Amino acid sequence: MNFQGKPSNPDTQIFIGDLSPSVVEADLYSLASRHGEVIYIRILRHFQTKESLGIAFITFAQPQQASEGRKSLNGTLLKGSYLRVAKYSRERDPEANLFISDLPEHATAKDLDEIFSKFGPILSSKVSYSSRNHDELKSSTNDKELKSNRYGYVSIKKKEHAQHVITLGKIDVLGTKAIVQKFVPAGQRENLQWKNNLYIRGFGDNMTSEEEVVIFAQYGEITSHAVMHAKDFRGNDRYFAYVCYKNSEDSQKVISLLNNKTELTIFWYIASHQSRATRKAKLLQLYRKKVEEWKRTNLFIKGLPLT
Repeated sequence: MNFQGKPSNPDTQIFIGDLSPSVVEADLYSLASRHGEVIYIRILRHFQTKESLGIAFITFAQPQQASEGRKSLNGTLLKGSYLRVAKYSRERDPEANLFISDLPEHATAKDLDEIFSKFGPILSSKVSYSSRNHDELKSSTNDKELKSNRYGYVSIKKKEHAQHVITLGKIDVLGTKAIVQKFVPAGQRENLQWKNNLYIRGFGDNMTSEEEVVIFAQYGEITSHAVMHAKDFRGNDRYFAYVCYKNSEDSQKVISLLNNKTELTIFWYIASHQSRATRKAKLLQLYRKKVEEWKRTNLFIKGLPLT
């Protein structure tokens, strides 16, 4: 099998993302060849270190094989990471991307495929899971299931189909009413809604999306919300949430009433949501300010006697 043959028809190609660093071409061939003749596999790697960049391309002999491969492989757990498999497309309409929240914990990417394909052809779908750090993924050889963050993404081929789903507001996903919204990139999110959108932490693993709504809906109309779980670089669990209010006055009221205060046995930290770039810039500014203060208050003394 020649993994590095040249791809031909774009309709026979699929894109794979969220690969574990330990995955090699043979792993992908073992999975993909079950759905048809594989003529090309390439994992993109760093040009110096040769480490995997976490994405790959696979080309099948026939378009139908590529279509079946995408549906079957999407959401597959491989060496500690769920694969994100998309149909190859040169042009995607950003207006056709959906954000799905309040998913049931057992919902998978395959479930999203099946449910949303009723509205039109699906290019890709993904459910977000708690992440592992790079070293854990690199050494992972088993497929221990990860905890769902209860939100995901769906990319529909045509904008009009996506807009129809958005107008419905909520979609039944395995018995749970999931919220459907247009996906907004992080940069645009901050520009448009940074005063309305709150970042919240202080609670533990027992907080649910339903409880989040009960606590914060009393302060104003909520347009979107999500409870999330991740691990920091030390491997410690982090629990946090986002709440977006329709009116910025309501979000600012929540900050003034709850931030750095104990309510419902929780010591809350609540702030307006900021992009990573904005947070880094502010932290750098604070650090430089502290350095200047240290320079003014610290003294250097020399010439002291030895005794």
